[in-house]
Amino acid sequence: MIAGLFEIFLCLLVLFGIYKLVLEQTALHRVKRFYLLFALIFSLTTPWLNLEISSDKIMIPTGEMISETLYEVVANEQAVTLEAVSPPEVTEAKPKTNTNYSAWAIGGLYLVIAFVLLIRFGRNIRRLFTKAKNNTRIPYKSAKVVLLRQPTIPHNFLKFIFMYNEDYKKEALREQLLAHELGHALQRHSLDILLVELLQVLFWFNPMYYFYAKAIRLNHEYLADAMVLGKFNDIATYQRLLLKFTNRNHSNEMNLACLSNYSLTKKRFKMMTQQTTKMAALVRAAILLPLLAVTTLCFSLKIKAEAIGNNASELISTIENSIFQENKPELHPLGDYKYLRTTSTYGMRKDPVTKKDKMHKGVDFSAKTGTPVIATASGTVEKVESLKGGYGNYIQIKHDEQYQSLYAQLSEMDVQVGDKVEKGQLIGKVGNTGHSTGPHLHYEVIKNGEKVDPKDYYKATSDTPTRPAILILEQKSRDPKNVAVYAVEEEHYDVSLGSGFEYEKVIYDDNKAIFIRKNEKPIIKDMANLSVEQTQALKSLTLSPLPYFEKSQPTQEIVDNWSDSTIYGIWIDGKKVDNSVMSNYKASDFSHYSKSNLYRNAKKEKIYTYQLDLTTNEKYEKDKIRAAQQKAEWEKTTKASLAKLDF
Repeated sequence: MIAGLFEIFLCLLVLFGIYKLVLEQTALHRVKRFYLLFALIFSLTTPWLNLEISSDKIMIPTGEMISETLYEVVANEQAVTLEAVSPPEVTEAKPKTNTNYSAWAIGGLYLVIAFVLLIRFGRNIRRLFTKAKNNTRIPYKSAKVVLLRQPTIPHNFLKFIFMYNEDYKKEALREQLLAHELGHALQRHSLDILLVELLQVLFWFNPMYYFYAKAIRLNHEYLADAMVLGKFNDIATYQRLLLKFTNRNHSNEMNLACLSNYSLTKKRFKMMTQQTTKMAALVRAAILLPLLAVTTLCFSLKIKAEAIGNNASELISTIENSIFQENKPELHPLGDYKYLRTTSTYGMRKDPVTKKDKMHKGVDFSAKTGTPVIATASGTVEKVESLKGGYGNYIQIKHDEQYQSLYAQLSEMDVQVGDKVEKGQLIGKVGNTGHSTGPHLHYEVIKNGEKVDPKDYYKATSDTPTRPAILILEQKSRDPKNVAVYAVEEEHYDVSLGSGFEYEKVIYDDNKAIFIRKNEKPIIKDMANLSVEQTQALKSLTLSPLPYFEKSQPTQEIVDNWSDSTIYGIWIDGKKVDNSVMSNYKASDFSHYSKSNLYRNAKKEKIYTYQLDLTTNEKYEKDKIRAAQQKAEWEKTTKASLAKLDF
């Protein structure tokens, strides 16, 4: 028992030393939170690990081997007489039973202290809930603000934010304080504190838990500070605000709360200006991972060799994901918006305004004006601009050195350049402000400077159906032959499939579905009578991808004029290039080109009038093959869906 407790202490000590050496002074606050919780949990498992080493590593003697060894020993010894080995006569004595009173005393002392601490732990939790119940509560986003009549330090426990009533009345003061405490609530910091407080009750004699509690609380403040500065981006004002609360006292139950004023305020101020570059993070990881692997191995010698390898691999994989993959776009920009409709995919299409073939380098989602738009990954806002045409109002976020995302056609933009945003944070609302025929969100993902297909970086929630590509907003169909269409709702879905399929067109709303076949009477079905499989097949139908644009090669005379940077801005295969590179190209090097006017608002800080999009022969052939593959895949899935709808 004593050996096991000492092993826990030693494990906590070593892991805390690694934390102080490698992570404490960095801005990798999420990694630090994971590491400290991992250390607490891992240390508790060390005394119960079983020693099981493979037989090819250590030879364990068998019964036959022991017998042979004993035989050799006896054979080499001199003969021993029976008298020599006869035991002496002894007087049989009754065994004595001794009571270890010291062990009982130590055990009793442990239980008494643990019981007292447990009572205090439960009492503090009850006081927090009572305080929340007996005071005014105001809903605030996903939390509740509890207004207190006595001056206190703003603090958070679970979903409750406790704040002095007079502080709440000061609007300028209130917003930053609430942003800080909401950061605690959203990231569930109270659960970490409850865990470490409970461990302190059970292992009150182990001083390492007090050091871990202090480190965890301080890191919680770093995380909440980062959220506030990401939203308001005013360090000086925020620091002055924190200083106002340094002299306020707090009660015992607030030990379970996340405090906006912590004893190490100076460290918080220093960390607010601390930044950890990607290179610095890589260096720290290069130091941390081997240390963790060795430490895990040393304290896990009781595990099979194979298990050690698996645990270390999982640990390394988890840490790598925390450090390097957290900024990759992965959410849907409209969240779990239940009326999700994709109106235009990535690739070549006929421009809905100009009716010309043009590369569409994003995805369009039809949604009502005012629909919330969220950041698909954490990062820093690098562009917030308003254009008369094109993107209209748009936001561009830099997630890391590799990824960026762009959100266009917005009616509202709720962030500014330089703001740090968290994954899932509201950044704006859907609108219809640029080159557009209706309210929608235009979303792009940029990887290493090149715009890629966004569908590889998000997925709709499981309860969100895939909608057809065309949403018709007409009271009646313009085709007088389809009388049956007149009965559908104003908002209905119209998917034209063309020849080669069982049905040429499918139209449906929430109540009925109409299947139109050439020269035959339409088939009308009530949606309520369709099976789940048929309903899913119906809603999976999409429009055919547009055919790849035909070759449009420029003449050499035209190409020679493109070198003038005051007239033309040039993109080759989707990348902006300097006009001087045109001297390296001939007209025959390009399979397609398109020219568009630069709108007045888009000419800000630009001297050219026209934008040229050029496609090289190699890229053209590659995209053409890809378009053919997309077409074949669409035909395959569409035929499979229609087979389930064959009435």
